[in-house]
Amino acid sequence: MERLDTPGNITATWKDVRQNLAPLPMDVESGTYLVYEGIEQNFWTDPQYTSDHPALVGLHGWLPDIQGVDVAIANKTMVKVWESWNATDFWG
Repeated sequence: MERLDTPGNITATWKDVRQNLAPLPMDVESGTYLVYEGIEQNFWTDPQYTSDHPALVGLHGWLPDIQGVDVAIANKTMVKVWESWNATDFWG
């Protein structure tokens, strides 16, 4: 990954950060990605979480493929967000 205006200007530190990111947290029961690691198990039905920005759908689609994102899981997550989120309260 390089900035358009400065080819080759990524430092070794940032390369190390990128290569050592934690895997995306997954809900094994539903086979979807979680909003964040450690979120309560019933977050899909809790309005505290499902009335917020649906950031989960940003994992795949608008940006180039990201290492570690499983497209099938990302698609399943998008469907789950569409079914579960308060769509009248989307923002962002």
